[in-house]
Amino acid sequence: MTAILATPLSQIELTPGSALRITGVTWESYVALLSELGESRQTRIAYDSGVLEIRMPGQLHEVLNQVLAAIILVLAEELGLEFNNLGSMRMNRSDLDKGIEPDSCFYLQNAQAGQGIETTVPQDLPPDLAIEVDIANRSDSKLPIYQAMAVPEIWLCRQE
Repeated sequence: MTAILATPLSQIELTPGSALRITGVTWESYVALLSELGESRQTRIAYDSGVLEIRMPGQLHEVLNQVLAAIILVLAEELGLEFNNLGSMRMNRSDLDKGIEPDSCFYLQNAQAGQGIETTVPQDLPPDLAIEVDIANRSDSKLPIYQAMAVPEIWLCRQE
């Protein structure tokens, strides 16, 4: 994996609110990086046709993300909608050469597709709603990924 970087990943330090963009990354290298980093991490990763972005959310980012997620859950409850909160579930689409981990994502109209602990959501079924919080870095580079994956609604919270 370190072949895509001049510096080994173990020596790169991302601080809360920072981001790292790397170009010329193959799909295979992206998948290998995900495997190397594992699931228990604070970073969020996006991949778009050779461009890899690794972000480290800060405290304010996470607070706003949780507030927006709570608003969605309360609205869904009040409206009597079934929902499935999948948090920052990774969405990989090798057929599109894209992958993303939203700050939060929800199935509302397709809530049944992701119900149950052992249920696997079909790879080509996008969430009905994704949340992106922009504090230190803008999510402009992520919007084309969501569009290609046909995510119908994105809530984008910007600091300004």
